[in-house]
Amino acid sequence: MLFTLLAVIRIISSASSALSYDGVLSFAETPAGEVLIGTCKGLNRWDGRDIEAFPLKGLSYNGYYISSIYTDASGRLLVGTDDGVYEYNDARNRFVPLKTLCRHCEVPTNRVYHIVADGKGAIWMSSRAEGLFVWKGKQMRRYTEVSHIHRIYPVGDEVYMTSFSGKVYHLTDEQWDEPFPSLSVREIFPVGEALFLLASDGLWRYDGDETAPVLVLGSRHLGTGCPSGDGSGIWLSTPEGFILVSPEGKVLRSVPYQGEAPHAMIQARSGDIFAAPKLGLIHCRLGEGAMRNVTETEDGTSLEGVQVNGFAFWNGKMYIATGRRGLLAYDPQARRLSLCKAEKSLPDSLTAVAAVDEGLFLATLRGALLLHPDTGEVRWFHPGWQFYSLFVSRDGTVWAGVYDALCRFSPQQKAFLPVNIPHAEPLGNPDPDGRPRNQIGYVREDGDGKLWLATYSSGICCYDPVRDTVETWWNPQTGVNNFRLISSVQTGRDGSVWAVGFTSGLALHRRGEAHFACYTPENSPLPTNVFYAAEEDADGNMWFSSDAGIFRYAPSTDSWRHYDRKDGLAADLFRKAAGKAPDGSIYFGFKDGFVCFSPAEAAALGEPLSQPSRSLPGWIILTLGLSAIAAASGILYVLEKRGAPEESESPDAVFLRKVEALVSSRMGESDFGVGVLEKELNCSRSTLTRRIKRITGKVPINYIRDSRLAEAARSLREGKRRVSEVCYDVGFSSPSYFSRCFKARYGCSPSDYADTHKSAASPS
Repeated sequence: MLFTLLAVIRIISSASSALSYDGVLSFAETPAGEVLIGTCKGLNRWDGRDIEAFPLKGLSYNGYYISSIYTDASGRLLVGTDDGVYEYNDARNRFVPLKTLCRHCEVPTNRVYHIVADGKGAIWMSSRAEGLFVWKGKQMRRYTEVSHIHRIYPVGDEVYMTSFSGKVYHLTDEQWDEPFPSLSVREIFPVGEALFLLASDGLWRYDGDETAPVLVLGSRHLGTGCPSGDGSGIWLSTPEGFILVSPEGKVLRSVPYQGEAPHAMIQARSGDIFAAPKLGLIHCRLGEGAMRNVTETEDGTSLEGVQVNGFAFWNGKMYIATGRRGLLAYDPQARRLSLCKAEKSLPDSLTAVAAVDEGLFLATLRGALLLHPDTGEVRWFHPGWQFYSLFVSRDGTVWAGVYDALCRFSPQQKAFLPVNIPHAEPLGNPDPDGRPRNQIGYVREDGDGKLWLATYSSGICCYDPVRDTVETWWNPQTGVNNFRLISSVQTGRDGSVWAVGFTSGLALHRRGEAHFACYTPENSPLPTNVFYAAEEDADGNMWFSSDAGIFRYAPSTDSWRHYDRKDGLAADLFRKAAGKAPDGSIYFGFKDGFVCFSPAEAAALGEPLSQPSRSLPGWIILTLGLSAIAAASGILYVLEKRGAPEESESPDAVFLRKVEALVSSRMGESDFGVGVLEKELNCSRSTLTRRIKRITGKVPINYIRDSRLAEAARSLREGKRRVSEVCYDVGFSSPSYFSRCFKARYGCSPSDYADTHKSAASPS
């Protein structure tokens, strides 16, 4: 079935950006995730948001045509021009001609179409009229058997080459042959152990013995292609748009556009596709906004220090229960967060929220209420009860977890009524002070209509409403040893049940099995034992929040993946709440706000099911941990699973780290501001503003001010310096202005803030 992607496509020209010329010839991607773009008049780079001319002090290469670009994992950069090959010297910020580096070797001196490395450290170069060159160390070898080579494809000990006439040449053991004499081949894509041939009439597959058609498009003109980042197939460019074709010939996805079929193409690690038609540049942003950190409301109210405790989707909006801001409403389309209004004042501290047709049930530690978000009508239930969780089962029943009880809402009596569960043993043991600790933090329903309860001290319990029986699952005989402190529970569509432990990792109960399988750092890739909440996405994958970021488990491959700050998250500690919207978006709360992640948009990024990670061995998300062979039309990815090299940080993570370091080291200077950041980061005011706003949600001047205020608050909490000293330490030149900014941010004056924390730290 054909799946059309929602994508943002823009046509870029030299007039609309810093692109040096409209004639784009080549692409490559650096280890840092920047895309290099070669044109007829110089080199450009894309940093994740903007396209700018490659920053050089002067024109340091004689050839204008950047026909090919080569980068490797070490950051080495070579460009093929119409005047030979040049290597970039980072220290001198210049390109040095290859004929200078190899004084005693014969080197290509005319137009070089392609530069690529093989698996043995040799670099191959195709020249317009001088044949084929192989450079290794200080040695250069030239093959004169063929000329007018377009692209080169090293595959193991063999080398395949395509010519401008459509012929394919094969070199192995110093022997030349033409393996596909009947095909007019434009490009070759090595994928796994097979070769995919892009011919004039479609896509063909060669497995070493025979050639078979994969997708025959007849007279429809194909421009170029590149392997997808996730290894699922090959992207092809046509006059009608981009299509993703599986190795079996199935069209998996399509991105429509109208125009000339491009002649060069690359899919970056971010998932963005760049393609070059005759003039200009096509930038297809497949997954824009896949991960969004929300840390303040539309009126600028900060969520710093606000704990998110629950999510519910109602009438097109996501409603968020918080510990200090009451109820918030988030519009996913407009991406706006606002305080929720009501005819009566809502409590500031909410523990849970659940959506029904009539509106929203809200839970607090002093009772529960029903709110109609559109009208603001409020009705209270059970003032005085301590509600910890809310859940709506498939039959519409509203369940609540309270202190040491499970309750069911009765529409007839308009009240929550406790359910008398005949426990096999007491629901939890008392604390040393004699108080029971049995609050039910989560309630979820499995496919058989049973309710699974996460309790504070009795592990995980399964309640059968039909039989009115309960079963506990914390003891060693059931394989859940030490699983008494359960933060949440989640059920999967495949009948699985997950117990999420505060300090004991995760436990999985598969349908039909009599035990739980435990996942801890000792027996799995998980780096932590501390987990808080879980949610299932539309594809059946399970997502977990923890003190080390967000994790995803894919049952189909029994594989784990990890999100943390390097993937764009604003925090690593995600507590209490998880939620899912009808469009499949997953929501997680953290201390200062929440994050919204769209698996559909991430899938559009071309993210694979298995990617290496530096922090979680074997798996990471959004950034591809891949070995790369650079080609003029893109990067030919070779997927590696466990044990792969460490993945480099994303461009946004690197950029934000630089900004944070500069602000932290120089915030004490009263004249430090946006202008200094521009100069230190070597970027324009517009680029700086756009990038910082996109990453942090704040303009640079507000980001600097809030960083200063956060450092001031930390210093005031320590109580070692006077308010006036703290004011000047963080770069404010006026104590009165400092006091106004601090009060607007924290709701009290600096002196009151310091006194409050001093009192809190004093022994009673």
